[in-house]
Amino acid sequence: MVVNKDSWMRTFTGLQFDFLNIKACQIHILDIAHSLANQCRFTGHIKEFYSVAEHSLIVSHLVPEEFALAGLLHDASEAYLADINKPAKSLLPQYYELEKKVQAAIAKRYDFKHGADEIQYADNTALIAEAKHLLEEKDFSGWGEIEYDETFVYKSIPLTPRQAEQKFMLRFLKLSGRKLLD
Repeated sequence: MVVNKDSWMRTFTGLQFDFLNIKACQIHILDIAHSLANQCRFTGHIKEFYSVAEHSLIVSHLVPEEFALAGLLHDASEAYLADINKPAKSLLPQYYELEKKVQAAIAKRYDFKHGADEIQYADNTALIAEAKHLLEEKDFSGWGEIEYDETFVYKSIPLTPRQAEQKFMLRFLKLSGRKLLD
């Protein structure tokens, strides 16, 4: 495959991901699982390693079953773009546009709708519970208006990146009904 000289990256599985010409054949669930399992939430400013893959697993369990795959893959674009914290992301409007394009391509590749309100609510619920535990955050007044389930409590059982990757893959295979090579 011919890619643009300055707009591509090599993925974990050896694929070339071209940001200016995104195609389904450039997206692989193993790349997503591996990358998200190796990225730390909250830009690493937490008391123990906690991956985007672990967060995604929690979100997939918080939503109704029909949204579970979308919940699992709601941050999948970060496998190609990295997990940038929301305050920094808000200063990067072009990042948001690229993130939307990448996420739309992933949603098309794995056949899920990525904009459901249920997913946003579960994502916020996980975010606040994680912040309480991992950041020991107590005051959310500066976080803006966030709707979430106040009864959900995150209980940490730290996973290594390899464990998170394996759990992510198992959940994906179960929810998608796909085989690894699909």
